Amino acid sequence: MSGFNVNYNAGGTVDEVNKIKKIEKIQGFASFTQPYNKMIKASVPGIIGMQEIEYQTPDFPTEMLAITVSATGYGEEDFYNMYVNEELWFDTWYLQEVKEGLFLGTSTYVKVLEPNTPIKIDFFNQSGTAKTLYIGFRTLREPENENDNN
Repeated sequence: MSGFNVNYNAGGTVDEVNKIKKIEKIQGFASFTQPYNKMIKASVPGIIGMQEIEYQTPDFPTEMLAITVSATGYGEEDFYNMYVNEELWFDTWYLQEVKEGLFLGTSTYVKVLEPNTPIKIDFFNQSGTAKTLYIGFRTLREPENENDNN
């Protein structure tokens, strides 16, 4: 019969593994698993000026992954400001030729939004042309039933 001894050096590998347990204290990682995506559409009249577009998140908590914004007939000087819960998230953000994903971090980082969080877009139609805005919200939510966790 053979045996062996195990020596543990304080401050060694075992201590490093214990530090990993602290990862659960890190804020911003997704905890929901069910995708919930919503797109809104807003018509902008063909006049120079600012138009306010409002959206309210659903009446359940969500984790925001990204926002997409595109428009038909945009002008190069058209821009918007976006506020989430009255906090300015995008300041003087110009439209681009292709739909733009406004990522809030990486695929592992999310912004938690309370139910019915207000989102407001002040769209500045500097070109004065009529257009349609498409604004998509990519979020996660808790699964609607326990089977969705599998």
